[in-house]
Amino acid sequence: MPSVEEPFALAQELDHRFGAQCARLGCEAPWFGRVVLAGAGGPCEYFVGRRRNVDERIVDWQHPMAAAYYEHRPGDEFELEAPGYALVGGKIASRAQIEAAHRRIRKIELTTLDGPRVLVAGDDGFTRPEEARRAREERAGLPDITALLTPEQYLLITASRSRPVIVQGRAGSGKTSVALYRVAWLTWAAPEATAPPVDPARVLIVMFNRALSTFVRGLLAPLGLEGVQLNTFHAWALDTVQRAYGGELAPNTDELPGKATAIALKKQLGILRATEAFVQRQAEALDGWLERWLATYDREGHWIARFRQATGPMARRVVALRSAALAARDAATTSRDQQRLHEIYRVFRQAAVRSTLYKEDLLRLLTHRELLAAHLPDARAEELADLARYQAALQSIGGDARRPGPSVAFEDLAILLRLILLKHGGYPNSASEDEVTLFDHLVLDEAQDFGAVELQVLLASVRSRTGVTIVGDSNQRIVPDARFIGWDALAAELGVEGATVARLDVAHRSTAAILAVADALIGAPPSGGRPGQLPSMTVVPTRAALVSTIAELAARALAESPSAHVCVVARHAGAVRSLATELGAVLGNDTVRVGHNREFTFAPGVTVTNLLQVKGLEFDVVILVDPTDASYPDTDEGRRHLYTMVTRARDALHLVSTEPPGRHVRAAIDAGRIELEDRAAVPKAEFGPEDDEPF
Repeated sequence: MPSVEEPFALAQELDHRFGAQCARLGCEAPWFGRVVLAGAGGPCEYFVGRRRNVDERIVDWQHPMAAAYYEHRPGDEFELEAPGYALVGGKIASRAQIEAAHRRIRKIELTTLDGPRVLVAGDDGFTRPEEARRAREERAGLPDITALLTPEQYLLITASRSRPVIVQGRAGSGKTSVALYRVAWLTWAAPEATAPPVDPARVLIVMFNRALSTFVRGLLAPLGLEGVQLNTFHAWALDTVQRAYGGELAPNTDELPGKATAIALKKQLGILRATEAFVQRQAEALDGWLERWLATYDREGHWIARFRQATGPMARRVVALRSAALAARDAATTSRDQQRLHEIYRVFRQAAVRSTLYKEDLLRLLTHRELLAAHLPDARAEELADLARYQAALQSIGGDARRPGPSVAFEDLAILLRLILLKHGGYPNSASEDEVTLFDHLVLDEAQDFGAVELQVLLASVRSRTGVTIVGDSNQRIVPDARFIGWDALAAELGVEGATVARLDVAHRSTAAILAVADALIGAPPSGGRPGQLPSMTVVPTRAALVSTIAELAARALAESPSAHVCVVARHAGAVRSLATELGAVLGNDTVRVGHNREFTFAPGVTVTNLLQVKGLEFDVVILVDPTDASYPDTDEGRRHLYTMVTRARDALHLVSTEPPGRHVRAAIDAGRIELEDRAAVPKAEFGPEDDEPF
């Protein structure tokens, strides 16, 4: 370590040491951060990376020592005083953050008491950024931000394990990354740790849609989170119900009479209270049924007493006593006792079957008007009748007079999960009934687009409500009937002392020019951002001109950076495939693809998709199609939708339409935030001197 950290000399030395460490350790990037502490014994340097190496003075990014890098700046006093760790202290002398590729440092940001200095690698050593052009990097999924975590993000990631973390943040502020890195921190097995880490296999991460799940999945392996369950709510719910049930379930979206009313009623919290009352009635009926049947084989009432004295959910008590009766039968010494205990075993086995007829339970619950009326007091009688008719028609598909068919609505999945949880205390596995699962940690992303019923079911799926990380942004709510309960209500619902909503207000994804448009849409103060080109709006006269203009913008972006990912976003899904076909005819079908759920590919090229698919994603260039009042009306919902679209862009934003721009876009144009090119305007007649003369 040089005695005086002259920036250019330090960059050269660190680059040399970095390459040597890569060779010694057999890795591409042994560290990404460096901090120097000035103490009584002189300066001492530490490196921060993904893997600890004591000999190289590298600590894991989760290590308490890494707080010197993440939380502090030159001039700050730092002291590491944590159980199991040696006492380290001193004043921060310098801090360095690097970006590397191919075992070489490509960029270094050095901060000393004299201020920050940025240097990039050039052909003849390190130079200033303005003297070297840096190409855009190809990325798949969320970018690796381990080196870039801000103090605010780092504090949320490493917050106390005894409290939930709730983060409301602007688009591009790193909410999703904070949630994932918190899980990585919670699951980190520190050598000196006194408490066991969270098991990744007991972590549930719920994303808004499949495209976002695919996008995020690329970050799991680098964070050591391959073992977590990551899915959308409906996909996870369907898998969990099927695993517990062992039977066939098929979500049905047919437009049956009464569907709209049924959906609205199923999204009310009262439906969960009705479910609890329904299960309580079943438990009481089960008690009476067991008493009648067991009386023949157990005159002393031993087994019914055991059932009544047992604690826990009804189905678990039945399963436990079924196993106990089977064990007692096998241990019996007389033929009569074996026969008697075998019948007791059969009674409990039948009770277990009757307790787990979930589709039948669902149908009975949702057609029980008296019970529903007691817990849905605002529902009119005709609405409850519509719900009953709809549910009976839905579940009759593929069924018979005795048993309902496999058809259920997507809204039924949350109710089925609640039924199962109430009966089992967790989620069972029909292939191994002794296995009942609850999660140790829950991550919920884009929480504002989850309804109250879904939220309650998810919160009940984790062992403790301290094991919860929830992130979202009310300005990006795009599901109109989700009925999000609100951030303060969510904190109160967790019922944990000290549960508060933290905010991330600094957006890191987009350029300042793009953020200026986004901030104006939500009435927020300017959030800064890096330099970048002004967003553009092009109005064209025809559909053919629209396609050619989009193709021109996309081709230009790919020519400037072949690794760019360009996203063309239509408001509605119905417009996507035809537009992709037309663009493919111009740009080539190997360049253009449709982005839909699992079809989403995060690679260089052009993706054509729609509003619902891009939620939570980010792209180098976004081309927004038809930002008109018809697509984004002058309402809160229209404003939120447009804000969500605008904030998907990292480097460039273009808007293209055959119609005049809508009110929100027009306001941005008038304010100088968007540059307008109106190719559809009727040209003005410009007369010259010769036009003043007689013919």
